[in-house]
Amino acid sequence: MIEQGFRVKYINDRTKIAIIRCLHRGQRFVSSILPLITLIGDVRAKFRTLYIGATIIQCNKFIVSHQKQFLDRAMGQMTSAKERQDLFKRVMEFDMDR
Repeated sequence: MIEQGFRVKYINDRTKIAIIRCLHRGQRFVSSILPLITLIGDVRAKFRTLYIGATIIQCNKFIVSHQKQFLDRAMGQMTSAKERQDLFKRVMEFDMDR
């Protein structure tokens, strides 16, 4: 049930946010089991559910607003315009081809 339709649609290494797609009938299981995963290979991991949306479009909208809030906090600590521009490019890149 879980393998069918389970897919990582988006990952941003900078903000550590991902969109994970699963079928509706497996959503409760996936959202309850993810916080229990603490290790992936040799890497420590921590999963928190920020948003559960019915469509990828709604998840995209949430991610964009969440990343804008992240940028507001992070840019307050930057001094040069070049650093701010580089951070903005890295955070707001939204590649759904993965």
